[in-house]
Amino acid sequence: MPAPFTSIFKTADYYTDVVKKSFSGKIAEYFPSGNAPLFALSSMMASETATNTTHGYHTRTMVFPMLKLNGAVANGTDTTFTVDSMSGASTSFPVVPGMLFRVASTLEQVRVTSVPSDTQVVVQRGFGSVTAAAIADDVILYLVGTAYQEGSTRPQPYSMDIVFVDNYTQIFRNAWAVTGSAAAVQVVVGQKPETDNKLQCAKFHARDIESGAFFGQKKSTSIGGVPIRTAQGLYHAVLEHASGNITTAGATTNYTQLENALDLCFDTSMDEDNSTERMLFVGGGAWKVIQQIGRLNNEYDLSENATSFGMRFDSFKAGRGNFGMVQHPLFNAFGKSSPFYNMAIAMHAPTFNIAYLGARKTVDESYNINGKVVEDGIDAIGGSLLSELTFTFRNPAANAIILNLTAGAAG
Repeated sequence: MPAPFTSIFKTADYYTDVVKKSFSGKIAEYFPSGNAPLFALSSMMASETATNTTHGYHTRTMVFPMLKLNGAVANGTDTTFTVDSMSGASTSFPVVPGMLFRVASTLEQVRVTSVPSDTQVVVQRGFGSVTAAAIADDVILYLVGTAYQEGSTRPQPYSMDIVFVDNYTQIFRNAWAVTGSAAAVQVVVGQKPETDNKLQCAKFHARDIESGAFFGQKKSTSIGGVPIRTAQGLYHAVLEHASGNITTAGATTNYTQLENALDLCFDTSMDEDNSTERMLFVGGGAWKVIQQIGRLNNEYDLSENATSFGMRFDSFKAGRGNFGMVQHPLFNAFGKSSPFYNMAIAMHAPTFNIAYLGARKTVDESYNINGKVVEDGIDAIGGSLLSELTFTFRNPAANAIILNLTAGAAG
């Protein structure tokens, strides 16, 4: 007979065959780094509500005029420059008298005196310490300020255009169901079938929203006279509004090329945010290439970190900012031959959000459970998850995309 217990009874004090065995640990599902890290990040951001199936925001972009010569300037005395079209000299591309431009090739500074047309400007030459000289065709002139004389009249006014950036709400739905008989059967492996099936449904739902957030394309149409809409994800938001931020890597990529491609996402910021922090979502191939570039060039130090909800990432510091690099399971899901595997997407997380239409934030539509209505008399329990939402990217130009990262190189 065993000795009596003299302390608090603990689970370790159970006899081996008394407790019911748990085999749930023997079932493994493979979701490295979490199934939907971007969707998970959105849960930590301020919520946003869409009041219509078309949802968006108004934005202005600061204008920095530059002129490209359309024909050489033969000498230092010519004052009329023919340039590529300014697309409306006083509105979307404002060039007005009093502006100073710096000639990229000669460093000469010129002052605009008049703008006769969209393709001509009249200037004062050598308006600075550098003497006027001939300028070759296609040379760029960059705005470097304005200068007006004492007692001058008001300059010509201009303003930044307001642009509405819109997106459509998209209905995401995923269903689960088990027969009444299956629900009544006792199991010794894993969870009860209805619990397990519903959990899988939730994972599929998160996967679909995550996929849309990255790669969705905007569309509003109808099927059988009934409206259907899809939302624009990050890739196509960048493609539409900042296509210059998409770089296709060559056969090899060195540190300088990687840095130049990532630098693009630091060129603009919203008024209230000047952060130099970016998330870098990568496929397995891109992950290895960036690690290889770091080893070959010793240009940055990689350090391992984790978010507050457990997502692991490596961080590295490049020339103009810091990146938290996350290997995204979605990019690896289709294998090494897919274009996602060698893709890297630098994302400015504070400018991203998910906006749900009204109260349609992951609605649980269960049936035959806890007295809920019987669905078509079916001998089963089940339901579906429904989310109607759209994605907002308030500064697409603060993101960058690199395609075809296949090999690293020194340099």
